[in-house]
Amino acid sequence: MFPVFELFGKEIPLYAIFALIGIFVAGITFCVYIKKCGYDNNTAIVFLLILGVGVVIGGHLLFGITNISKFYLFGEAKAFGEFMKTFATLFGGSVFYGGLLGACIAGLIFMKLVKVPKDVYLDGCAFFAPLFHAFARIGCFFAGCCYGIESSFGFICANNKYIDLGNVRRFPVQLLESMENFLIVGLIAILMKKKKLKGRLFYLYLLIYSVCRFINEFLRGDEIRGFVLGMSTSQFISIFIFAISVILLVITTQKSKKQD
Repeated sequence: MFPVFELFGKEIPLYAIFALIGIFVAGITFCVYIKKCGYDNNTAIVFLLILGVGVVIGGHLLFGITNISKFYLFGEAKAFGEFMKTFATLFGGSVFYGGLLGACIAGLIFMKLVKVPKDVYLDGCAFFAPLFHAFARIGCFFAGCCYGIESSFGFICANNKYIDLGNVRRFPVQLLESMENFLIVGLIAILMKKKKLKGRLFYLYLLIYSVCRFINEFLRGDEIRGFVLGMSTSQFISIFIFAISVILLVITTQKSKKQD
């Protein structure tokens, strides 16, 4: 892998670069869409900042939950410094689904308090979320995290800063998920242009991504993501999100038909 590059004597992590590119591109696209719909850009920017807070809190919280079997380490800490070091280790990573759920909660609270047009904002998020995620997964590939299973097709994960994987070729599941997200972005863009499923695009995104993620988990080689009832944490959450998104699509579609 190629986790960092040097610039003026300093190491710059490529994951951070791609994540920032994703935030920049997706954020501008979201604000342009909100303005095109006739609503205030400044409110949209505040909304995105609130989503960012939800992403950070939710992502790290779920990562910690996946490490719940190691919580006994807190009891072994003999000083505050050791306690904080353990906390940083167990909650230091981030899980996408945790970030997504955190952003959903933060976003819904914001929309409830500020009274923004929910349908418009949710449709914008249907484009924003997979676009950001597509760039972030490219960053994961270069960083060497979220790596795939051993495969005759793929890349050797040398210089992996997370775990020594030796010279084993790994399936590029990060790039697969990136491609899937870009395809979702394309589909959402087409539906937006044709004014189809207005107010329901975010639920469609959740439905499609949950299926992709459930399948992709079989191609993941890292074991840090936790397991529930024989499934990875993300597979378990995927089933939950799939069911919820189907229910929401049915309910909102029925409401849309009644209004027509």
